[in-house]
Amino acid sequence: MLYLISFALFVMGVFIFVLAPQNLIDNFIMIAGAVILFIAILLDPNFGEYTVIQQLFMTGSRVALFLAPLIMIILGVGMISFAIRLYRIENNRLQLMIGCMLGILLIALLAVPYYLLAFFPGTAYEDWITLPSFVMAYFVLLFINYLLVTLRLSLLEDEAKKEFVIVLGAQLNADGKLNRDLTSRLDMALRYVERQQYLHRKMPTVIVTGAQTIEHIASSEAKQMAEYLIAHGLDKNHIILEEEAQNTHDNFRYTKALIQAKGYIMETTPAAFVTNNYHLYRSHLYANMEGWYHIAGIGAKTPFLDHLFGVFREYIAILFMHRKLHFLMTILLIAVGIIHVIYFSQTALS
Repeated sequence: MLYLISFALFVMGVFIFVLAPQNLIDNFIMIAGAVILFIAILLDPNFGEYTVIQQLFMTGSRVALFLAPLIMIILGVGMISFAIRLYRIENNRLQLMIGCMLGILLIALLAVPYYLLAFFPGTAYEDWITLPSFVMAYFVLLFINYLLVTLRLSLLEDEAKKEFVIVLGAQLNADGKLNRDLTSRLDMALRYVERQQYLHRKMPTVIVTGAQTIEHIASSEAKQMAEYLIAHGLDKNHIILEEEAQNTHDNFRYTKALIQAKGYIMETTPAAFVTNNYHLYRSHLYANMEGWYHIAGIGAKTPFLDHLFGVFREYIAILFMHRKLHFLMTILLIAVGIIHVIYFSQTALS
């Protein structure tokens, strides 16, 4: 029965992907299918006969236990750092408290079992070293989903005719110059607009969005972006500045209002946004929050080190978007882990 459910979920995921390649749901369905398949294999009475599969499971378990400390530290420290940074911007104490509590919980979940093992050696405590595995598996699955969706969105190319191409802003350098991420977005936008004009014989309107985010620089991100585009040959009559957005969510919220103010209907107006490839997933999430389900995302390539840092930063930012859910799931999985350890400890004693 579990094999059948797993197969059905995989088929459903593929079907949704074919219908809507830029959706963010089918990956969750396929990962759920993979988890159920994993459980089905473990519960299969013939599992002991499959030596190769057993070896794979054992190897995966060892790797997971080895990576648990690193993952927990990165997520815990990253969550606390992100919560503090957002508090300085938005001054939301509840947001700060939940983010820090989740970060501290992840670090404590790592520290406590190893503390017990180090200072209270013995079989009664050695089982507790597996406690972080349940929480780690949850966050690793979410990370895999983020990577898969980001990869897919990066590879998808939408060359259909667009009325608007929106370039998402990013904080300027301390000297007021464009940073590398923002430059790569603008270069990608120029190439995309050029292809649009060639394929459809019509120049889309380019909206650059971003407020003044550095106090001592009397210029907005949008203004600097527009100047870069004009300097590289784009007609200024095809550029609109949106200078209120302070973050990615604002980018879509204010741009949506701007487009609607011009008499366009969002549900029927074809549009695309340009950002860095690692930023596509979160950008789509915010676009969907604004009811912008049909919008296409165009990912600009990023230098390797910037991309690597951006991937972890984005993943933590996505986790923070749903911090209450992840906090509750962490508590639940800790409880499941404790029950698991106690059950197997009692089984071993009996």
